[in-house]
Amino acid sequence: MGNCCFLFILYPLSFILAMPGITIESHHIVVEQRGRELIVTDAALLNIHKIVSMDETITFSIPKGYNNLELLNGLDEDSLIKEKDRIIDTRKIQEGKSPVAFRYNLSVKSNTYLFPLDIYYDTEIFYFLIKNLELRVASKKLIDEGLLEMGERKYYTLSGPGLKKGERIYITIHGLGKQVRRKNTLIISLILLVIFIVAFSFIFKKGKKGESITTTSYNLTEKKKDLISLLATLDEKFEKGEIEENIYRELRKENKAKLKKVMLEIEKGPHGNS
Repeated sequence: MGNCCFLFILYPLSFILAMPGITIESHHIVVEQRGRELIVTDAALLNIHKIVSMDETITFSIPKGYNNLELLNGLDEDSLIKEKDRIIDTRKIQEGKSPVAFRYNLSVKSNTYLFPLDIYYDTEIFYFLIKNLELRVASKKLIDEGLLEMGERKYYTLSGPGLKKGERIYITIHGLGKQVRRKNTLIISLILLVIFIVAFSFIFKKGKKGESITTTSYNLTEKKKDLISLLATLDEKFEKGEIEENIYRELRKENKAKLKKVMLEIEKGPHGNS
């Protein structure tokens, strides 16, 4: 019989044990703009299967320039490696389902932000959720779901079913500058409104002290006009969303009472009962 030759190919142990590894059951990224920053909350439910590589790590994509990283669930600060565009947890992986959540901030420098996302694991379903409904998002690889109600809140939503490991997704967030300008306008408008009310109150009180001189029909008519103008200004700013409802209601009630008092004095006339 001829000699038999057996050829054994030895694979590294890490290769043999690397099936199928980690998958993600659901992945949500929630974005909220606050001033010149985006507050990003990233939450995922990992499926860690029975057979994984001995040197497998948990890795998540994170945009460059992030700051104020906060670990909320499933990640360990002591074993975490923070890189420019990802975070890696080097702890020994445990089999089963593992929820992971973290939060970080991104600086906003223009009207548009390009959000990059690397997919490190096969993902059953992915959602990108925007809290600020005035903003808009777009991505070539994700589905625009429009407004989506989740719990008691509505979000502008993109979804991605069946994302594959190794993909890179870009998400464009539009309208960020409008949010910043709107906030600045709101603050300025509120300051001007407070100054106007304080100045008017001062004039009104001053007139009241010199009642024997100032409670003429002409002066009362002017006060009436000023109060009506103030109420109209309050209504306008409330309708535009430039003043909180509780402040609006309180100021309107107070100045409406003043207007009623002035109108009663006008009805009495200069010879009416005091």
